[in-house]
This record gives sequence, structure tokens and C-alpha cells, in this order.
Amino acid sequence: MSATVLTVGLHGLKPYLIRVTAKKADRAPGLTISGLSENAAREARVRVRSALASVGVEGSEMTVDVTIEPAPSGPIDLAIAVSILVVLGKREPTDDAIFIGELDLAGNVRAEWD
Repeated sequence: MSATVLTVGLHGLKPYLIRVTAKKADRAPGLTISGLSENAAREARVRVRSALASVGVEGSEMTVDVTIEPAPSGPIDLAIAVSILVVLGKREPTDDAIFIGELDLAGNVRAEWD
């Protein structure tokens, strides 16, 4: 099963859609993120895991691969977390929303300008 949610990036002043797709994986528990630089993926992984743990998602549940395309230019943590919640069956899918925001370690959503 996979789940795709949308977020928005900016190229100058022009917005563009970014697709964040989460898919359950057949391997040991872990969260992989492709489509970000190595450092950005590592930092997002820490924030998303911590935020999801704060709402009761166990690390052992997160055997998930996340793909982001095209490469983002803005806060993407919220879209990653929502796609994981959908693929794990903890949230209903939605086709009419765009998720923009960075997560702190407690799971609070922060706008990039905070």
C-alpha cells in the first residue's frame, strides 16, 4: 500500500506542487527518505520520528519508504508525517489538502518563518 500527499515549494515567487509518497516496506523497521539531500533527510527523519512518537506511533510500526518529487524548497516534515500516518492506516487519505510545515520534536507544526 502507498499514500501520496501534496505540499508546495517555491521557485522564486512561483509555487509548484511536490508529491510525498509513503510506502510500506518489507524489511526491518526503519524510515528511509529519498528526494532530499543526505543531511536534510537525516534531519527530517529525526523530526518526523519524534513527532509521530508523540502521537503514539511506535518506531517498530515505521517500516516505511518515503519518496519526494520534485526536490522541495520549503518545509516538508508535515507532508512526510501525514503520508506515513495514511499508509499506516492511522489517518484517512485526502485528495483536497496541501500540507505545509516543519515539525518540532514534540510534534508541533511550525511555519518556515517562525
